[in-house]
Amino acid sequence: MVQIADNYVAGRVGALLPKEELKDLQPVQDYTARLLPSILSLTRVVAAAAVVAIFAGAGTWVASRFGIPPSFAALPAVALATVLFPALVSVVTPQAK
Repeated sequence: MVQIADNYVAGRVGALLPKEELKDLQPVQDYTARLLPSILSLTRVVAAAAVVAIFAGAGTWVASRFGIPPSFAALPAVALATVLFPALVSVVTPQAK
């Protein structure tokens, strides 16, 4: 324990344990580093799809109240999806670095 404290005080945070204790151990893979971006991308896509669906529902409701043909009811949702599509593609598709 004293050696860990000495290494911490010396600023060797990445090497707190002595090498003798680490020689037979295998590193553990961090799955959350790969899982979190996927979950965030999926959440963004689902949220955007929900917004488009709400706009489609609102357009249908307004069209039914004012006697507008149903073919025009989804135009606000189509316009919103057209605006959101590039943002969705840039979120889901990894960018080249």
